Amino acid sequence: MPNPAIPPKVDTVVMETTYGDRLHKRLKPSIGELYEVVNNTVDHGSNVIIPAFAMEGAQEILYFLREGLDKGDIRHFTNVFLDASMAMTHLSLMVCISLGKRVNRWLLIKLLERL
Repeated sequence: MPNPAIPPKVDTVVMETTYGDRLHKRLKPSIGELYEVVNNTVDHGSNVIIPAFAMEGAQEILYFLREGLDKGDIRHFTNVFLDASMAMTHLSLMVCISLGKRVNRWLLIKLLERL
């Protein structure tokens, strides 16, 4: 998956905010906590299960896990299983697009049927 890009400047943004009524930690310390939990859990021979109910959340978790492995912040390679049909469909489309693959009409229909 390609690195996220900074979006262009806009006058107004409208978005869904499930947890918008809460104060959140800054992103970098939260990612550090994620890596610490993954490392400690794998060190003890256990599995990490992360619920990700939204497409964007699943993509962010996958992105930060890969980044942690690439940078050495996650010490051990771990198997990652994504069990979310909408996220898998979206991820399949994004992988095709990022690889420069042309998504044919049949594949697009099949992927959209999974939503």
